[in-house]
Amino acid sequence: MKRTEVKTEEIAVPTSMGTVTVLVSPPSGKGRTPVITEIRLPRKGRGGAGRSAPGTSRKGGSPVPWLKALEDLLRDGKAAFPLDVLDWGACTPFQEKVLRELARVPLGRVISYGALARRAGVPRAARAVGAVMAWNPFPLVLPCHRVVRSSGEMGRYGGGEAMKRALLKREGVRIDGAGRVDPAHRIE
Repeated sequence: MKRTEVKTEEIAVPTSMGTVTVLVSPPSGKGRTPVITEIRLPRKGRGGAGRSAPGTSRKGGSPVPWLKALEDLLRDGKAAFPLDVLDWGACTPFQEKVLRELARVPLGRVISYGALARRAGVPRAARAVGAVMAWNPFPLVLPCHRVVRSSGEMGRYGGGEAMKRALLKREGVRIDGAGRVDPAHRIE
């Protein structure tokens, strides 16, 4: 989980939940595109839910051909996004395996920590999967908000419970008054 210091560019992407900050490393080599090293969710009290700037702002200037796809994904959660522009270098093999499996959880569905562990080939590692979700450097692109407890309760989320609930509702996931996801949306 160690990150090496790399000069990064910040891209601020306004969303209905606040401004998402995307850290991008410069291209490495001729013809290469910049890669995302981290995505930071809005924090409570800092551009929170419902606040949005009028347009994307950038510090730096390298071309980012995938920026439109990222903006579309952050706007409505429905756009496909290429995983090859994510910098997987900070991930251990276990983390990458879990995160790549997470990327396969479809829009409008949720999966439990235990089921995600089984799908990743480590059936007894539900708690370790939870740690990977808490560390996820690419939230929203790798939808850790779609991972819930085996009881159907939402569990924790880096952007807070309200953001997790809003993201799931935006995807059409039904949540009851007790905060549990409707079993019809769960996959195993």
